[in-house]
Formats: sequence, structure tokens, C-alpha cells
Amino acid sequence: MTVIHETAYPRIKPIFSAKELQELFTPTEDKVALLNKYTRKTQFTSRLSFMVTLKRYQYLGRPIEVIKVGEVTKKTIAGSINIPYSEELNHYSLTSRKRHLTIIRNFLKIHSN
Repeated sequence: MTVIHETAYPRIKPIFSAKELQELFTPTEDKVALLNKYTRKTQFTSRLSFMVTLKRYQYLGRPIEVIKVGEVTKKTIAGSINIPYSEELNHYSLTSRKRHLTIIRNFLKIHSN
């Protein structure tokens, strides 16, 4: 039987290997440049939430709430963009999330009909 994260409707895989974390969730230079262009370097929650949203959007093909992303994934992304990890991502405002999703969709060339 096919496992749920390998179906037509991808879901979050429960556990990632170190190699998968590195390959899937370490941002490339163009993604870091996008992050730097649209977020303030002093706002760690916003920067981490932006990158988590971007990398999970790429992985799943749809956005997901930052609080639903596993701690290991968030720590991996935080380390890769050189910001301190904080478990307090619930301060990520709805306004920022909407603005970031618009930027991310434009970057990924995802447009609704």
C-alpha cells in the first residue's frame, strides 16, 4: 500500500533524513536573495517564517501554516539562513503571511485562474 506522503496529494513526511533535510530545505542563493529583498534582517520571526513558507510551498505545492511544520525542519532552515531559532513563530502575523505568500507565488510563478 502506498504511504500517505507519496500520494497525489502530498503531505508532510513524518521524518526526514539529514540528507533530505539538506536537499529539500536548504535555500539556494536566489531564495536567500529573495528573503533579503523582502524581509528585514532584524526581524528573525518574519525571516524564518518567510523561508519556511517558501520551502514548504516548494515541497508540498501548496502553502502550509508555519506552526504545523516540524521543529527539525524549522531548525534546519534557521541554521541555513544564519538566524537564531525560536519556537515562538506564532507571532507571525496574518498580514505578513499574506504579503509573503503573494511574493512567494510570484517567485514560483504560481497564479490562480
